[in-house]
Amino acid sequence: MGIRTGKLFLMVVFFVSSILCKEAKIGHRLLSQKGVLIKNAIEGEPFLLEISVQDANLITAFKIGNLEQFKVRDFRRITNQSIVNGIKTETKSFTYSLVAEKTGNFEIGPVTIKADDNIIVTDPFEVLVKERSTNEPFKNSAEPRALLKMFIDSKNKIFVGQKIPLKVRFYYNSDEINCEAVSEVRSDDFNFFSYSGPYEGYETVENQTFKYLEWTYNIFAKKPGKLTLPEIDASYNVARQDDMYTTVLRMFGAALERKTVNSKPLSFQVFDIPEVPGFEGAIGKFTDLVLTATGDKFSQASPIILKLQIIGDGNFENLKWPKLKLPEAFRVTESKNYFDDANNKITFEYILQGLEAGNYKVGPHEIIFFNPEAEKFGSIKSNYLSLEILSQTKKMYC
Repeated sequence: MGIRTGKLFLMVVFFVSSILCKEAKIGHRLLSQKGVLIKNAIEGEPFLLEISVQDANLITAFKIGNLEQFKVRDFRRITNQSIVNGIKTETKSFTYSLVAEKTGNFEIGPVTIKADDNIIVTDPFEVLVKERSTNEPFKNSAEPRALLKMFIDSKNKIFVGQKIPLKVRFYYNSDEINCEAVSEVRSDDFNFFSYSGPYEGYETVENQTFKYLEWTYNIFAKKPGKLTLPEIDASYNVARQDDMYTTVLRMFGAALERKTVNSKPLSFQVFDIPEVPGFEGAIGKFTDLVLTATGDKFSQASPIILKLQIIGDGNFENLKWPKLKLPEAFRVTESKNYFDDANNKITFEYILQGLEAGNYKVGPHEIIFFNPEAEKFGSIKSNYLSLEILSQTKKMYC
């Protein structure tokens, strides 16, 4: 199964900032007029802001703060339904066609909706607007050509278990070229998790300006040594010369020349991490560790939801469950974890039970991590919690 794309309709993986309230999820993304993901807007050029609400049956109110900073050209609302493995998902999209009349960083939001009698409010987010280029960035070539490349977006050493940003780019020098599919990157030497894209951009290759579509994979090396990612391929089509005959044929796909382009294999050195007591595989730059519970007084043997939140930039997808240091009177069960990519944090949720009445101190918890850029170890320490476990014969009062 490969990545499928096209000029009029793009299938993309949706990894965006979101907020969860029961089962409703809100996300945003920026798109070009052609529907391709973009990282920033250009001064004076139209772009699309799409707000998506997933799994909300009835939306009775919708509002976006600070949208007056842009000129609103158009607005449309679309509802899409999908069924995967028997599970039905409904997404409502609110799409604005906007124009920024000046450059800078603009804060949009919060997004507020009333869905199924619940009020959901997201955090604000920023939109970067860059200056329009005075030079024509792209001109169609008389000889349509496509390239495919893989590369690592890092100049530092790469270590086992570290999150590696693998970029895949499909380059084309003519709008007559339409990318149909890019094969998946696969190797037994790596773990593959999420990918995002495609994003659109420009780059000069061999003294010629190409457009490109870019996907980013998060991959993790399983072992040290010189590792190689095998070549991948992309299938694309090229429209034939325009005339009345070929225009009619193109409507049925008959005036398209189908081609394939291959990347080169990608090889790079992966290093092992030295053994240090207490290190359990956290790799990156972590800044904070927060311990919370659903209260401070609980009946004996009743469930206590305890959350450990790790904040920073690191290998969240590959992290092991942290081992909590708890008094012997507690029983612990690992419940679930969830990753918030937009805010660079992961939350591990545990269910505790205090089996004996008394006052207890939980934490502080410490995580030792390896910083691959500095090539040294660091640590973060959480707060502690004071919990009172009440005897079953003792009542709790509000």
